[in-house]
Amino acid sequence: MSAGFNLSFLTSKRVRAWASIAIACYLLILFALVFTAEGIIDLRGKPVATDFITFYSASKLLQKNPPSILYKTSSIHEEQKLLANDRVELFAWHYPPPFMLIIYPLHLFNYYSAWIIWTIVTLIPLLVVLSIIYRHSLSVLVFLAFPGTFQNIIHGQNGFLTAFLLGAGLWLLDRKPLISGLLLGSLVYKPHFAILVVPVLIAGKHYKTLAGFAAAVTLWVTTTIIFWGISPWSAFFDNLPFAGYLLETGALPFFKIPTPLSGALMIGFSAQLSRIVQLICSVFAITSAIYVWRNSNDNYIKTSTLIVSALLASPFAFDYDLVILAPAIACLLTQPVKGNKLRRSWALFFWILPFLAPTVALTTNIQIAPLAFVVFLLLQIKSIASLTVIAENR
Repeated sequence: MSAGFNLSFLTSKRVRAWASIAIACYLLILFALVFTAEGIIDLRGKPVATDFITFYSASKLLQKNPPSILYKTSSIHEEQKLLANDRVELFAWHYPPPFMLIIYPLHLFNYYSAWIIWTIVTLIPLLVVLSIIYRHSLSVLVFLAFPGTFQNIIHGQNGFLTAFLLGAGLWLLDRKPLISGLLLGSLVYKPHFAILVVPVLIAGKHYKTLAGFAAAVTLWVTTTIIFWGISPWSAFFDNLPFAGYLLETGALPFFKIPTPLSGALMIGFSAQLSRIVQLICSVFAITSAIYVWRNSNDNYIKTSTLIVSALLASPFAFDYDLVILAPAIACLLTQPVKGNKLRRSWALFFWILPFLAPTVALTTNIQIAPLAFVVFLLLQIKSIASLTVIAENR
């Protein structure tokens, strides 16, 4: 990974100016959506903080109903229509029971207050972690201006929490392995990003972290069973085919889904062939992550590889999930750049990807994100393999 673009034009002064302009634009858009809304419905006819209505309506329903009701589309849609005066389409619930514990307190506040609190409480810890990884005076400004940050806020999504757990968990991998595992295991609320953690921890022989991971998963699952029994888990697994159906039929806009499955469907592949494409990419992603974790001791390389692999391996990812690239970007910026300009080029590319990927997909029907992830992983493997050969020849 020795080649790369000349990024000398990105001086601190220019980065500060451009980042400030981006943040100002984000704030203008957010204020426009909020202050022109009727109730919680904005000018687009969608809820302000679009997907947040899923979390908020779920929290309201949990107060007087068994949790399995969240998976009944008619029930959660009725609650959403009450919040939006009947002017809202269905926003279905697909999360496992541990996420119910996380969003449970949202009902204590009105919709807008809950959204603001949710954003702040999940964003600040992420910014702290990113500032620790990338120790630069502009780090907070750079990541506030990150298009992935805006995507997550405007969707009211949980990407900040996911990115924090990944970033903090991987940063603590060798420093506090048990705490690292507890953080990574808490990704059980978004299991499609947690599954890849287990094989890489085994490959890297991080057994204390693996123990912490298992303890966290056990704690989250046990707590939900103590509170609610196994019925919500049964409902969750029964719901998975419906979630898959939504992904494959276009009920959810393909251009917002930066996965191999969506990319194949967008260029006209059948559902069956698209699943095969996704499977091949998933196997490649898992194999790549295992190879890197087995052969590298560089935590920055391992972190960026795991995050990119997790995004490539899962068919369940949306444009707002690209915010989890933030710790990977921080790692790529922190790595020594002598002879490694390409890493900083990748950091810049990943920084613009949450804006670039859906824009390109919408205009060309091509999902560039999974293609980029494949290229990145191939280059990581090549780099590690070259270093391994050099070490063996010494």
